[in-house]
Amino acid sequence: MRKIAFIAGCLAATSAHAQSTGIPWVNGRILTAPMLQSLDQAKMNINSLGKPGFAPQLNALGQITNPVVGDVSQAKATTDGQTVAEVAKKADNAVQQANIGVKNGVAPLDAQGRIDAPVVGDVSQARATTDGKTVSQIGQMASGSMQQSEKNAPNGVAGLDASGAYAGVLSGNVRSGGSDTGTDISAANLSASMTGAQASAAITTIQAAVINPSWSSFSPQLLFGGGNAGQMLSCPTASYLTLGNIVHLWMQCSLIYKGTSTGYSTISGVPFNAVGQAPFSMDIRSTGIASDGTQVTASIQADTITIYKSINNSGSKSVATDADFENAASFTIDGWYPKEEN
Repeated sequence: MRKIAFIAGCLAATSAHAQSTGIPWVNGRILTAPMLQSLDQAKMNINSLGKPGFAPQLNALGQITNPVVGDVSQAKATTDGQTVAEVAKKADNAVQQANIGVKNGVAPLDAQGRIDAPVVGDVSQARATTDGKTVSQIGQMASGSMQQSEKNAPNGVAGLDASGAYAGVLSGNVRSGGSDTGTDISAANLSASMTGAQASAAITTIQAAVINPSWSSFSPQLLFGGGNAGQMLSCPTASYLTLGNIVHLWMQCSLIYKGTSTGYSTISGVPFNAVGQAPFSMDIRSTGIASDGTQVTASIQADTITIYKSINNSGSKSVATDADFENAASFTIDGWYPKEEN
């Protein structure tokens, strides 16, 4: 203890002596001349702060106030920690306010988030209706529609009143039965000013031509393999009528002698060809055809009626031939079919 007290006393005395004599003393050490020179060289004049070649100057908040030319890309730029590089990247992709709604800029949106600018690009697949129809679909519908301006206009369409009736003036001819029966009703005087007598006469004409049409005759021929050599056929009834493009055909025929021709049975000489290439069924009632009791059917296709017999009543059928007809066979055929337009 005495030694420690002695050493402490010596140090205190030395420090007091150094201070009284002006010798530099720092933390219990006397500063030598070389040490003082190093400190003098390391110190910086406060007037040099912020000057080129010296330390940057800080403000009262400890922030650098001098321009920075080094890499600050990773420096925090926002309060949420985004770096300068991240903010700069977003700025590169940002749309300037001055570029909104101007040529070569971007389109503005309204309060509902919809484009509020003219569109000249392709919008054909954009939804145009609440049920999902696209602009292209609406365009197709419109292109195939009649415009209001075409109603009651030349080469347009006839306008109807509230009851669905045509209230305009008729012109030209009203034809019943088409070009084949040749019953024309002049419509020149069929207007709102028609007298009672004229209307009655027109109705009578229409009834005669449409409601009670007249029958016309035709001459059917029964063929076997396309021929009827030596055949004797009587068809006292062979008539037809037409309503529009529909033909009603009716024939009653009886064989006296079927002749010597052989092959498949067909009937030619129908008044009008059936439309298309599809067969249309006809009713047939017969005696002396396939007299073994198999079912007999008939159909018209184009300009020919073909008679069939069922195969063992199985639902399948084959064309009847001359061998299926007795010499005294008879048949009645009638039915409706659509005729081919001229």
